Amino acid sequence: MKIFIAAHAGFCKGVQRAVRIAEDAAAQAQGPVFTLGPLIHNPRVVRTMHERGVRTAPGPDFDFPANATVVLPSHGTPAHVMQALQERGLTLVQAACPRVLAVHERIKKALAQGRSVFLAGDPGHTEAAAAASLDPARITVAASPRDVQRANPPDAPSFLAAQTTFSPAIFRAIDKELSQRIWDLDVFDSLCGHTLSAQQAAARLAAQCSIMVVVGGGKSANTERLREACKSACARVRRVDSASALRRAMFRADDRVGITAGASTPPEHIREVRDWLCARFEID
Repeated sequence: MKIFIAAHAGFCKGVQRAVRIAEDAAAQAQGPVFTLGPLIHNPRVVRTMHERGVRTAPGPDFDFPANATVVLPSHGTPAHVMQALQERGLTLVQAACPRVLAVHERIKKALAQGRSVFLAGDPGHTEAAAAASLDPARITVAASPRDVQRANPPDAPSFLAAQTTFSPAIFRAIDKELSQRIWDLDVFDSLCGHTLSAQQAAARLAAQCSIMVVVGGGKSANTERLREACKSACARVRRVDSASALRRAMFRADDRVGITAGASTPPEHIREVRDWLCARFEID
């Protein structure tokens, strides 16, 4: 067996930043510290944060103590939710990825210009919901070109951006569909560079391996995109939260095993998978 780790696997700068902000808040705050929902889409990291004093509130209606500090998640927070928390007198700490916040600023600018706004993204994803909350009546979230067709966009000045972890191929298809319908379309390619590099590196490695292991949370859109990228080039792909989900029967002694990981996966989780394989198959 041979083991390879993809380039650009694991934590991105935005996630590292969010975790650091939450840890600093726990160290400095006078009262209890909560994240609004999971800080990032990785249950193991969330559990570790809890052990360090950062609890998880299930939602904005949670009964926060009066002196609580609330860390806002890396994917962004709907505008009306932030306003409601501020009105309750809670201390808010922004941990959203700067790239996510940049999308919000560009959307605000487009709205101020009178443009209709389209966001290529997953409607149920936290990031898309946060962006759409800036003006629900004028922002359309589209997960596919068909969604654009259903929306029947007006031939008026419009703006298109993307959920940062969205599929590049679908984003381009939505861009093409809108460009055929709208004469004045301002397009902001807001896809995360780390995400794109990780997907490309994973696909290249998958083409050279007999099995790929994708490490990351099951609710992580970023991890799911990696899994899809690997499946495009490798017949055997396993997505796991941790090495504890692996079984020896999944592998063959002559396998070329590739490992990649979502942007919410810390490096030690990648090492755990590699070490598990080395121990089971007696690899130095």
